[in-house]
Amino acid sequence: MTGLHTRLWRARHLLLAGVAILAFFTILQAIERRYPDTGHVLVARRHLPAGHVLSGRDVEARTVARDLIPDNALTTAAEAKGQRLAANIPAGYPLARGLLLSQEFLRDPPAGHVVVAVRVASDGTGSFIEPGNFIGLYAPAPEHSAEAGAVRLVDRAAVVGIGEEEKNTGMLSEGVTYRVLYLVVREKDANLIVGYAAADSLRAVLVPPP
Repeated sequence: MTGLHTRLWRARHLLLAGVAILAFFTILQAIERRYPDTGHVLVARRHLPAGHVLSGRDVEARTVARDLIPDNALTTAAEAKGQRLAANIPAGYPLARGLLLSQEFLRDPPAGHVVVAVRVASDGTGSFIEPGNFIGLYAPAPEHSAEAGAVRLVDRAAVVGIGEEEKNTGMLSEGVTYRVLYLVVREKDANLIVGYAAADSLRAVLVPPP
């Protein structure tokens, strides 16, 4: 036993060092659990309406747990400046590229929505429509319908793209000019809109953002 005690006494510094290292890693793990890995993300400083063009005054950087940062999140004010929102953003909500009117947005619109292309008469209001605007969409009443006037297809749709103007030069036309609009609409409204658009050109009316 005396020999064992002697060896332990001689190795006491190594044992103390081992205990210290174990304690250090235990404390480190506790800190990591309490303070997880973080990153920076841009959030809206206030409620921002769809169609709004972002500036540095609209956003601020926040430090959050990295696993809470959405995919393709914006991290600097420079990324947001001049970008147009495709949806309403509540105050404090993280900004991601999928919320901006962009090619990425066209490929992957918000859940429950789709992008449709419709031809509208480019008369009056149609000449002033631009991406970021919201429009109400109307169609002529069916030929044998008992209803008079236009049929309202959707109260509010976001304009995310505009095609070239084209002029109808048919024999029965009156030289009406048309323009293709790319709209974000609810999935449940898409079939109705596309059905009417296939039969005739539609009419668009500018409406305020939601």
